[in-house]
Amino acid sequence: MSKTKLSILLPVLSVFATQLAGCNTPAPSKGDLMIKQGGPFIEAGIKWNEGNRLVKDGNKRIAEGRDTINEGKKIIAQGELQVKDGQNMIEQGKKLLEEGEMLYQTGRPQESAYPSYPAPQPAESIEVFPLSD
Repeated sequence: MSKTKLSILLPVLSVFATQLAGCNTPAPSKGDLMIKQGGPFIEAGIKWNEGNRLVKDGNKRIAEGRDTINEGKKIIAQGELQVKDGQNMIEQGKKLLEEGEMLYQTGRPQESAYPSYPAPQPAESIEVFPLSD
């Protein structure tokens, strides 16, 4: 490339690059514009910017709070399920206790809602090994 073309191209590229960089900067807020106007608008601009910051922070906290509430609802649902399972287990335990007490008092088993398993039968021959001292 010739030197003259390069000398023309560089300023054009630098202007283009400067404008691209300007696109990345955020537009000034209303508060910033008020502060730039000066005079009685400075205090109003400062308050505007502070209020805008508070609104953004508040919206962020609201979103975080909603997420926390949703997580809490899931934990509550899990807890309620555990309580229900625990209550069912307690009821089963009460029934078994009542059946055991009835068996103890009458000497005979009552019909149970739970499956019964046959009692183990004694073995025909049992080898006994003497304990050595």
